Amino acid sequence: MELRISESLDANAREITAFRKELHDVAITGHAAIQSNQYAGLFAVSFPILDIENHAVAALTVPMLPRIDAVVQASRDTVIAGLRAAAEKLEHRIR
Repeated sequence: MELRISESLDANAREITAFRKELHDVAITGHAAIQSNQYAGLFAVSFPILDIENHAVAALTVPMLPRIDAVVQASRDTVIAGLRAAAEKLEHRIR
């Protein structure tokens, strides 16, 4: 796995350490959630879809941008809960 991480990232040791921490956090929480460094206000949450051997075979991702009209949008917590439920349902079907 070490070689694959290094080859995939083409990164220095600090970036690889940060990537490992992110992977650890995903393993603990079951998802990744980030604030974009490129787009103002963009927040994204992703859940891996795991097979019977706990290998990621797909992912569900929802990008969220603040609305500028009067329409009320779902909260981050609501989106995370809904996406978690959808990922669990998919995993259940493929396991």
